[in-house]
Amino acid sequence: MGQVTKEDLQLALKAWELAREKALAQQDKLGGFLKKKHEQIKLDQEGLARSQISTGWSHQMAKRDPDYAATFDHAALTAAVKEMEDRGQAYLDLKEKFIDQQRP
Repeated sequence: MGQVTKEDLQLALKAWELAREKALAQQDKLGGFLKKKHEQIKLDQEGLARSQISTGWSHQMAKRDPDYAATFDHAALTAAVKEMEDRGQAYLDLKEKFIDQQRP
């Protein structure tokens, strides 16, 4: 990469902000699922499956072991957090290059 501009920094920061929002949304989604699962622990598996379907899970996914859904959401959260960390590091690297460019 050649010269780092303020626009490059702004784009990298925006990418990090979007990744952060995605990670927070995944965290909320997992938390919501776990709360619902906890509230419905006494329901039979079919009742839980109906609940999962009503919150956006496919019928096939809901029929699987209920723990699978939590594992799936946890994997999505882990990926979103990794993306956020990668975007943050990319921003910090660009910022360091930008600062170095400003030195005489």
